[in-house]
Amino acid sequence: MVLTKNMLIGIASKPIYKAETLTKADKFSYAKKNSDGNVQIQEHKIDVIDLDSVELRIYGGVHNVHHGDYVMARSGPLNLNKLNNYTLKIKDTLEYNGHPVIQLNFTHKKSKGELYIDANSFAVIRSIRELNPKEIKEDFNLFKIYERQFGKTITSYEMDPDGKWRLKFIYHKTGFKRKNNSKSFYLNTTYFATQNLPEAILIPQKERFSYNAILSDFLLNKNENQDSFSKKLRFISFLGKLKFSYGLGVHPFQIESHQFHFNATENYINQETTLSELIFVYHNKIVYTLNNQFGISANLATSLKKKRYESYAVGLDFKYDLSKRNRVHFNSSLGLGFRKIRAFHGTFSFDQAFELNRKKFDSGELSLYTEERNLFLQPTIGIHFKVKRIIHLGVEASYFIPFTSTNGIFSQEEKEFWFWNRAASFQKLTNKNLIRNDFMLGATLTLRL
Repeated sequence: MVLTKNMLIGIASKPIYKAETLTKADKFSYAKKNSDGNVQIQEHKIDVIDLDSVELRIYGGVHNVHHGDYVMARSGPLNLNKLNNYTLKIKDTLEYNGHPVIQLNFTHKKSKGELYIDANSFAVIRSIRELNPKEIKEDFNLFKIYERQFGKTITSYEMDPDGKWRLKFIYHKTGFKRKNNSKSFYLNTTYFATQNLPEAILIPQKERFSYNAILSDFLLNKNENQDSFSKKLRFISFLGKLKFSYGLGVHPFQIESHQFHFNATENYINQETTLSELIFVYHNKIVYTLNNQFGISANLATSLKKKRYESYAVGLDFKYDLSKRNRVHFNSSLGLGFRKIRAFHGTFSFDQAFELNRKKFDSGELSLYTEERNLFLQPTIGIHFKVKRIIHLGVEASYFIPFTSTNGIFSQEEKEFWFWNRAASFQKLTNKNLIRNDFMLGATLTLRL
């Protein structure tokens, strides 16, 4: 674990943003590659002059202690799997604090830089990396407003009294240009490690500053900084707390034997035996994050097969980090909702137009379903895996606990050219449970702005 000081300065035509933080970070063994981890902001100070003028939010550098750690992230030619993509050249031999040092220059299609290596231990004691402006991808692309123009990072290490080299300093400078405009923005980030702590206990999840979080939003939301938080920034901050989840689940249906008579067309529904079906359902969920662990959600689901399943629910969501490196999460939620489950019995023709529940059926053809309506509780558990900062993939399982049940006949008009003219009606017949759907298994894709 390490204590760090961080300073961030944003410059357009004039300085417009300055933030200073004192942070604690969990650092792991250099034996494994890692580019992210846990960070806790302990103290902060922010000066905001005019962030609205550049229409930006600043992620900031408090996570530089992880992704800016050149050795731990196995950046550049330190990634042995990509070593052949680099041209290496020994430039010079130097001396640093009494240590003989080798200066190794490297070039790559996307970057160039220098590594300073201790000749005795072969430890990297400094790295300098510059991105090739012609090869920069739009990795900073909030609403496609700005494009990154350049990037330069300097990372330094020092030997501690125990003889181990540890991260000491990071300086990162980058610039962005507004699309179709001459306006530019420059961000300088400076990081110092002030103290290494022998603590073995990880920072509790509720106290972590999330990798996805926006530093400027976090600091401006503090009571002492509220006056600097404009309405525009508040709205953008709100959008940044939204997560969008898209999933596909399979719902096992068990349809009990039953009989109904549809009086309007004198059709009989006769389900003679118990029938089992698998219904595939598309789920769309929006979560508003309250903090690192909790959020509130709204969920809409509909079947891929026509009119077989519909549900609407709101819920409380919980997330817990299962990994040291913030890559695997346990997710759970408890939803309260309303759903309609249907068993399809066929399409029927009729000669005479008729009205049902003030709906006029006059197209000459309709479909009939047994429909069950539930108010339900929906506990859900799942495991999500981080693919990229804004993308997570997951698997989950839900259990449905209905506490009300109403059954009847659902009729839907067919052969009507305009879909909004298609009459539909539900006739309640019984409170018996005729269609059972107790659980769901599915896969999800989650995106965050």
